Amino acid sequence: MSTNDPQHPLDALQAQLKKAKDEAKTLSLTRLVLFALIVVLVYFWLSDNRPAFGIISGFFTFVFFILIFIHAGKLKLIKFITDRITLNEESLNRRSTRKGSREAEEPHSDLNSYYEAKGTYSDHESERVLDESVVDDLQILEGARTLFGFLDVSSTAFGATRLHHLLLNPLKNEGVIRERQQSVISLSQNESLIRKILEHLVGLRSFSGLQVAQDLKQPCHFSRRPLLTLVSHLLGCLTPITLGAAFFDTRAWPITTILLIINIGIIGLQAKKANFSRQRLLHLGPWLERIPGLYALLKSEELKGKPIQQIQTHLQKFELPSQRLNKSISRLGLHSMGPLYELINLITLWELQILPHAERKLELYLDELNHALTALGETEALTSLALPLIEQPDFTMPEVKEQSLPFIKAKQLAHPLLDYEGLVRNDVHLGDSDRIWIITGSNMAGKSTFLKAIGTNLVLAHAGGPVCSEELSWTPLELLSDINIRDSLDDGKSYFQVEVERVLRMVQASKESPKVLAILDELFRGTNSAERLAISRSILRNLRDCQVLSLVATHDGQLTHLVTELKEEGMTNYHFREHVQEDTMTFDYLLRSGPAQSRNALKVLEVSGYPKEITSPARKELSEPES
Repeated sequence: MSTNDPQHPLDALQAQLKKAKDEAKTLSLTRLVLFALIVVLVYFWLSDNRPAFGIISGFFTFVFFILIFIHAGKLKLIKFITDRITLNEESLNRRSTRKGSREAEEPHSDLNSYYEAKGTYSDHESERVLDESVVDDLQILEGARTLFGFLDVSSTAFGATRLHHLLLNPLKNEGVIRERQQSVISLSQNESLIRKILEHLVGLRSFSGLQVAQDLKQPCHFSRRPLLTLVSHLLGCLTPITLGAAFFDTRAWPITTILLIINIGIIGLQAKKANFSRQRLLHLGPWLERIPGLYALLKSEELKGKPIQQIQTHLQKFELPSQRLNKSISRLGLHSMGPLYELINLITLWELQILPHAERKLELYLDELNHALTALGETEALTSLALPLIEQPDFTMPEVKEQSLPFIKAKQLAHPLLDYEGLVRNDVHLGDSDRIWIITGSNMAGKSTFLKAIGTNLVLAHAGGPVCSEELSWTPLELLSDINIRDSLDDGKSYFQVEVERVLRMVQASKESPKVLAILDELFRGTNSAERLAISRSILRNLRDCQVLSLVATHDGQLTHLVTELKEEGMTNYHFREHVQEDTMTFDYLLRSGPAQSRNALKVLEVSGYPKEITSPARKELSEPES
């Protein structure tokens, strides 16, 4: 899709869909008319005994079946175009609002353990789990707009779960980060390949990846039952022979009846296990059709990076097994014939002949299948990380650095989930002698959004993905935050106690390693002002002395005195500013040096319609003039 004119292909697809639906409707009506005509011709042929009517009805019947196949193909075309429209609409939504519109399966915890047990695409020992407070504060998974929702373009639970894992398990090894970055960049440089991958896999949205994963954990029932297999083959051959003989010689009917009764008994005894085994194998069908095609797409391009190479290796190893498994499973496709299939199965014990062979194939190639499914999920996750480099004009790949002390340097950084139009960007440089930023400003000026912008971009960077910044370089960090504090009703903890535990986690982490970024919004807002100021100053000094990086947003102007009056080393004041004109207040969201010189809480109340009998006494108490 052209990034300059994303709407054009969607219009063309809508036109193609309308044409295909009109043609399908015409074919349906034609079939209906033809069927009625065949019924009339057969009636005259049988009633008047005219061979001409029989020949004509036979010809029309042949045409009728041809139309059935044409109509089936047209329905497949409609499904294909509909899927492409869905993908284009989702792309437009991401471009215009940076808000995800996923319709695929959600990630599932069962698939996390399944994935890690079946294959790895990075050095798992170099990973750590993102702190739960950070996940909540930065809206990684939950909220009106989430980082996961914006990124995720997977069509399967395997892809969604893998992306979920990449975001929540940040890498700390510089080499492993570069390997994943290389694969993401390699994919992003081939937009046509990504579009083909999305179009190839979108059909799997109708099939449960979780169901497949759970099915594959269950034991096979028929692969190791040679006696049942032998009996099924013998009866499956003998019954049709005796049934055919019975049409020519009535003496064969008693034997045929006995054989049919035996077949019914065997089918009944094995029905429960046979139904599960058949459904499990049929669930695999769509996946076995898509996986070889995915390998064909990936091997046609020169892609770089260890994760991509591992994907290609796993898919290549499954190329031949997929053909053999698909061949075995396709024989069970007769089940879609309904009553006719049941009749065939009764006579030939078809299912009990096929299931042992298919299950043996499944057991033989189970490892290759599991690795192929994880390769599919890894492909979708990497594709999700690569797409912002194509669709978003302000995303770039960050540069990871190796050094003993932490630092972050970004040029024109912005929050990746805010709409591109009108987005305000700021520079960041934390590290060396400037390790703690104390950020002040009035309400709604942009302090919290700025903190979240830095944190969210670092989550992306640690996942090996791109960031919303013109440039960004950093050392891998442990990210800890204290932004959205709530009482913990489940644990019976107060607001203040929850905050105490969060900040203690930062202090403890700073003792273990300086490679920490602590993000704090209104330190200890749950206690009195005197203690809050004393504790906050002490904690910031402690974090500074441990050489960790800290971002602190506050309304408390006295905290800025650490820089302006006490001249503490390693700390710097910054602020955001509001602009008031008559009864309106605007914000430019630009970060400026120094502490804030104004406050706006009373102005917000006045603009919001609070009566003067409330605002005037408050201003008088603050010795502020009426606005």
